[in-house]
Order: sequence, then structure tokens, then C-alpha cells
Amino acid sequence: MVQTLPVATPPRSMAAILCRCLAITVLALFALPAFSQSCPAGQRSMVFPPEGHFEYWRNTSTGVDRTVEEWWYSESRGKRRERLPFTSGTLDEYFDFAAQTFTQVTVTGGTVTQCVQFPISQTFSRPSIGTGCFEHVSDENLGGLLPVERWYQRSGITVTMDVIALRLGEDLLPLQLFNRQSATIYTAYMNFSAEIEDSDFSLPCTPTLMSGSLETA
Repeated sequence: MVQTLPVATPPRSMAAILCRCLAITVLALFALPAFSQSCPAGQRSMVFPPEGHFEYWRNTSTGVDRTVEEWWYSESRGKRRERLPFTSGTLDEYFDFAAQTFTQVTVTGGTVTQCVQFPISQTFSRPSIGTGCFEHVSDENLGGLLPVERWYQRSGITVTMDVIALRLGEDLLPLQLFNRQSATIYTAYMNFSAEIEDSDFSLPCTPTLMSGSLETA
């Protein structure tokens, strides 16, 4: 069982959202690692199950910069949706890898204030933690009803990432990440659900089609 942490959703300024969009443009050039990534014997990449919805709560070392985001994704549909909160609304980003489109929807005060769509040239990949391989360290019990596992990513003898994960058949579901190399030292992956509907990826508006690709916008 995952312990729910009392983290409030932080306000986001429009400037912060623009910075996020720039980050997306850069990250779009680098595909997330595929589930079949080659790892040494006894190790594996840390990739989420093929379908799901989850929140992630990221806390910095100061404890004052906290971020809450939501992801919906479906390998069978080839779609992903990300939701980011800001001061008076939300920013939703819809990736349709079959149609090769990226749609950005801003909702302010319950009203859609922006709905734009860009062409993309990307392929679907499951959400993952980093690009490296992890080794199983131990079985754990966090006081809940389900046994979990601890996995390390190392650089030499140094532990760079420490992940608590729940085993679901052949898949692992990350629950907690401790990043030992970053000011963002703790991330909790919360409220995971494997139940995904077509409506989770339905656009709430008719987008304005933008010329040029997302990478050059």
C-alpha cells in the first residue's frame, strides 16, 4: 500500500508554463528508453507498465518547491496526456503518436483559453525513470499490505538512484524515487491505475492547427 503524502498542489505562473514548454521541446528530441533496453544480466530498466494513470509528487531538498503532475498513457493506443497545474487552472498536453500530433490545452477558471496543435515526429514509449539500468537490492516492507522491492542504479560504487517498486507480474511499478545526484531528492508516484479509457485522451476543444513542428515552434 502506498502512503499518501500531504503535499499541496503548488501555484504555477504562466512564465513557468512557458519554461515547461521549452523543456518539452528539448526533451522531445530524446526518446524515453524502450522496455526492451539491453541491460546486463540481473539488471533492468525502470519502466512503467504498458497502460496507466499516475501522479508524481516531486520534492526538493528544501521542501518548499513541490510539484504535482498527472500522466495518462496507453501503449495500445499510442497516446499520452500530461496535466500540469498552475495558479488558476491547468495545462494539458496530449500526444497522439499514431496521428503524430501534440495538442496543448490551457484551462483558466474552468474555461478553455488556449487550444493549439502541432505536428510531431516521435514514437510512443512508456514512462521510465532515467536511461540507465537498475539492480535488485532487497525485498522490502513499508508497513503496507503488499511487499515491495528496492532497486539501485549505480555509477561505479556510488548509488545514484534508489527506487522502491511493486512487482506486477513481469512489470515493475515504481512507487518512490530517491535521486542521490539532484536537488530534487524525492519523488513519489501516487494513485496508479491501469484502467484507461478512450475519454482520457479526448480533446475538450477543437484545436487551432499551427504551422511548423513542435520542435521548431
